[in-house]
Amino acid sequence: MASSPTASPLASTKSSDMSITDIARAIVSPLASLKLTVFLLAFSVFAVWVITLEQTRMDFHDLKELHFQNAIVYVPFQSFLPPGMFPKLQNVGGGFWIPSGFTLIVCMLINLTAAHLLRFRIQARGVRLVLGILATVAATFLTWAVIFSGQSADGFQQQPPIPYEQMWTYMKIALLGLAIAAFTGCVTVGKN
Repeated sequence: MASSPTASPLASTKSSDMSITDIARAIVSPLASLKLTVFLLAFSVFAVWVITLEQTRMDFHDLKELHFQNAIVYVPFQSFLPPGMFPKLQNVGGGFWIPSGFTLIVCMLINLTAAHLLRFRIQARGVRLVLGILATVAATFLTWAVIFSGQSADGFQQQPPIPYEQMWTYMKIALLGLAIAAFTGCVTVGKN
C-alpha cells in the first residue's frame, strides 16, 4: 500500500525525530517573517498618521495615554475629517478598531527578536563575549534610565544631571580617547 503523494513530509516522521531546536525554530519562524515586518512598519505609519489627525481634537497627553496604555484603540471616522479642512462635515458617526501604538511596538520587538534568534549567530568567545554582554547591559540600563527619568515630573527637561559645560568636557575627552584608540589601531595594523 503506497502512501499518498500529497502527504506532508512531517506527517511521515515521528514526533520523536524532531529535536527541541526544530520545534523552537518552527514556532519562532513565523514570528521572524519579513512580510510581518513590512506589515507592522506600514501599519505603524498608518497609526502615526491617525494619531496625528486625532491631535486636532484631543490633547497630546490624552492621545499618548489612549494609544500607549491600551491594547486596541477605537478610531472614529470623524478623526479623518479635521475641522480646519472639513468644517461642514463634523457629525460623521462610526469608526473602527486598530492596534494601539503599544501593541505595535511589542509586536515589532517580538518580530525583531525572533529574526535575530534565527539569523544571527554569536561569534565572540571568551573575554570579547563577556565585554560585549557587559556593554549591552550597560547601554540597556542607560537607555532605561534616560527614558524613565525623562518621564518624571522633575526629569531631564527641568535641569540636566550634569551641567552642559562639564558634559561638553566629557565629550571632548571621550572623542580624544576614540581618536587615540583609532590611531593606535591603525599603527598596529600597519605594522602587520
